[in-house]
Amino acid sequence: MSGTGLSGWNLTARIYAWTSGPLSHPLDSDLIAYLGDSIKGAVVADCGCGPGLATRKMVYEGAEKVYAIDVSREMLGQIGQDPRIATLQSTMESRPLDILRENEVEDGFDLVLFKRSLYMHRAEALEVLKNAYSYLRLGGCIVVVHPEKKLGPYFFGSPRRLRSYTIPHIINRTSNRLGVLLGIEKYELYTREELLTLAGEVAGPQQVEVIPSGQQAFNMVAIRHSADLS
Repeated sequence: MSGTGLSGWNLTARIYAWTSGPLSHPLDSDLIAYLGDSIKGAVVADCGCGPGLATRKMVYEGAEKVYAIDVSREMLGQIGQDPRIATLQSTMESRPLDILRENEVEDGFDLVLFKRSLYMHRAEALEVLKNAYSYLRLGGCIVVVHPEKKLGPYFFGSPRRLRSYTIPHIINRTSNRLGVLLGIEKYELYTREELLTLAGEVAGPQQVEVIPSGQQAFNMVAIRHSADLS
């Protein structure tokens, strides 16, 4: 989330944890299943963490430290106190990982998570992802969880039918597009193919994996820092 939509994001903070939970929990379960034991003892940057739903789950699963980064102080204030969680108010364009690497995380990160937060334009997104990749430990990964650009899968899944998330997703997409038209927020979306291409430009396509998930409205992609994917 960039600074463009900060005022609206602060207002959303008051209801976000309640409205996003039913959609977020299945995504988090798929992510945790993919990460497996690698989350234990991990140093994590949760970029665009919102109220910390994924942040707290990473800690519960055994992460050593989670740095929760968000532009909204209202969002960060909902995370709660835990010695394994540190919060940082910042836009991603301000390169907060540079600050953390210089002052607190000398050895880099095991996981950098962009869950429903990489809404910047493509050139900006690529720069942010490359910056994050430069701070990964060997064997670590970046995970991007992003809404599908195509309206059919986002609203109705496959096969297409009314689903529990259809109405909330219609409201969400409509309100975000209105925000873009009014110039108060960024909301860049990608198809799965576009997201994979973007990820491949960060570290090469051989380092990119699609994370298995039944959540058709979202795409989950991992960019791994390793010699190969075997």
